[in-house]
Amino acid sequence: MMARLSKSAMLEIIRAALKQSGYETDVVSKTHPFQIVARNNSSEEDLSIYVWNVTHGGKSRAASEYRIQITGVSGLKFASGQKTLLLGIAQQPVSGTVIVGFDATKHREFGSSPSIQVHAPTLLKAEHDGLASETKELDHGKSEIVFAFRPENFGQFIGTICPAYHVAGKTIPTDESSKVSSLDFSKPDLSDADLSGVAAGRKKALIAAAMWVRDQNFRRNVLHVYDYCCAICGLQANLVQGGHIVGVGKKGTDEVINGMCLCSIHHDAYDRGLLAVDENYTIRKNLRMAKALKSAGLAGGLTEFFANSRVGQKIRLPKDLKFAPKPEYLKANLSAKGPQNFE
Repeated sequence: MMARLSKSAMLEIIRAALKQSGYETDVVSKTHPFQIVARNNSSEEDLSIYVWNVTHGGKSRAASEYRIQITGVSGLKFASGQKTLLLGIAQQPVSGTVIVGFDATKHREFGSSPSIQVHAPTLLKAEHDGLASETKELDHGKSEIVFAFRPENFGQFIGTICPAYHVAGKTIPTDESSKVSSLDFSKPDLSDADLSGVAAGRKKALIAAAMWVRDQNFRRNVLHVYDYCCAICGLQANLVQGGHIVGVGKKGTDEVINGMCLCSIHHDAYDRGLLAVDENYTIRKNLRMAKALKSAGLAGGLTEFFANSRVGQKIRLPKDLKFAPKPEYLKANLSAKGPQNFE
């Protein structure tokens, strides 16, 4: 049984999802539909958001059929320069939150007691893989692709998927709809065979979305195996991140053993080369960089930082050691930073 959320609770889930996916938000109106301005480093989105609970369709419906029940409005309003979203939130007691994005352009007006369906396998796949889709046949020979996703992937839905698939007047060929609905967005890379029959512009959008989802899945898995604790200082406080040891751009993998959970400060220090971890899991400091910082008058607090970073001690490893960093990856990272610079 899915929990029913108030509108205010759904607004907070939406704001948190936007933050998780890289946006800062200003809530212009808390009255439904919510008016939110969302900004990231590259864009600003003026959003009008209609949202309802995802619930089961009732005793007369198939066990797999879920829906949003439209109440309080007879249609959706669209304004120039504003992106209108039609969402459902499935709050599941065990697996967590899944957001469903319907195509608002296909649902401008509603009849009496309207509902819009989504199916349990799509919700479950979205929770497991991060992103999933299904095709819905509509009246008058039209169809709609519905996307479901974990909260951290909300930004990809807004910035990448909507411009490709949820556009007024755009009809997606049936073969392409079926192809998109069968995609596995958790794959490391979508191949040409996976995307055969998809239009070039939309193919680019799907690849971008899959890359984001892959990265978020990696980070999610790393955080989980480290119990959301920084491997260097032990901090939790929801201030930790999952980072690659050998970056994907340097032919690193998305295996958990190529990752560490680090707080934001130690993640930055590790990526910038101020700290390293050798193949024996020992934390090491960059003496050359420390001397350069001192010469530049930028060494304030550095001694305390190295002490708090437990230099010379071992990192905190996952409880299940099969997920511990692979020594070869740690060695490669240290080699790239210059092992002669560290003690």
